Amino acid sequence: MLALARHTEELERARDQAMVEATARLEGLRGDLAQLRGLVDRNASEVGRRLAGASADLTALQGRLDDVWRQLEEAQRLLSRVPTTDARVARLSAPSDADGLWAEGNRQLNADHFDEARRLLRSFVEHHPGDERAAQARFQLGESYFRQDRYSSAIDEYQRVVDQHAQSPLVEDARFKIGLSFLALKACSEARTVLSQLLASNPRTRHERVIRAKLSEIVRGLRNKRLCLS
Repeated sequence: MLALARHTEELERARDQAMVEATARLEGLRGDLAQLRGLVDRNASEVGRRLAGASADLTALQGRLDDVWRQLEEAQRLLSRVPTTDARVARLSAPSDADGLWAEGNRQLNADHFDEARRLLRSFVEHHPGDERAAQARFQLGESYFRQDRYSSAIDEYQRVVDQHAQSPLVEDARFKIGLSFLALKACSEARTVLSQLLASNPRTRHERVIRAKLSEIVRGLRNKRLCLS
């Protein structure tokens, strides 16, 4: 019996020692885990900062690109006023009546001569604001920018259709293209607002299928900075 008791005591001491060692090891592992979590959190934070910085750089770049385009257009307008013989001949040969401006402006647009198309269509809008095609001319100005991926300028022109030609059936198309332009700029919140309002005000819009698809796309991409900056 004495031998058995001693053996039991030895087993209990071994058990207690093992428990102490296991506890110490567990505490060590917990410390290692805390360090790893801190490292992951710091890295995730750094990645987030880098993504935010890249998004801001992309937005700024888009703004600078639009500024360059506007400056280029202004330079071209100024250049067109230089009184050379060729310029005088070109001005004399350009149409000045509503029908001529309309036809030539659309011909240039269809040929992807965007600068000349915009010059002619703007002349049409400025000199014939009461013409029933004025809203269409303004919409075509938006289209000229949209087709060049100059979405900020396209939004400006489409918005003028909405503001200045509220009774035109083209308002629906203009609002739709504003939404698509915002989406192309990765301004997803703005795109969702515009497209949702269009669908709410006109549930039977001919753009319904595309709008619903785009809204679903926005919901999926809102947390993806590669798809949505806002």
